[in-house]
Amino acid sequence: MSNNPETYTIDSVPVSGLTDRYQIGRTALYDRLKALGIEPEKRGRSSHISSAQLAQLDELDLRLKAGEPMPKPTTGHLAEHDHRTYTEQPPNTSIAPLSPSTDSGLMVIASMLQASLREPRDPMQNYRDLKEAAIEGYLLPTALVQKLIGVTPRGEEFDRLGFRFVRADRRTEWSVSIAPTEPHPE
Repeated sequence: MSNNPETYTIDSVPVSGLTDRYQIGRTALYDRLKALGIEPEKRGRSSHISSAQLAQLDELDLRLKAGEPMPKPTTGHLAEHDHRTYTEQPPNTSIAPLSPSTDSGLMVIASMLQASLREPRDPMQNYRDLKEAAIEGYLLPTALVQKLIGVTPRGEEFDRLGFRFVRADRRTEWSVSIAPTEPHPE
């Protein structure tokens, strides 16, 4: 597209606000854009995407938070007749639903993530979910920890809401335990 103001689309969204929308950094955002084959339109010093592209990013965000892998990057513009959105499945493939025989830890994490996306939510449910994860020894993905405690986990270890969170591997999972309490002076 040219940088002529008359050619701009009305439904454009600035890329600069997407890191807050998805609670990710710029590098992760541009990795997602690349994976979907989205090239933001430059407008002076800012970049924009269309509302249709925003919908693709929203779908990808939900899939990533549900534990699906990042799709392989798409380069350049796809031919109009060959364009598929991320939500369409390739022929002869399907995503298997979780079954009772699936690892129970994965089932709990998936149900906690699904429940965290719904509204309204019991204000004490986050505490119950964290307590269950602590008792059962579940490793929680960063995105789920962020949903449960309301902030992005940082560092290798921290206490929040009466729980201790310790990074279980280099980047993506956290172990949860009930934080030790300080004795109160009498």
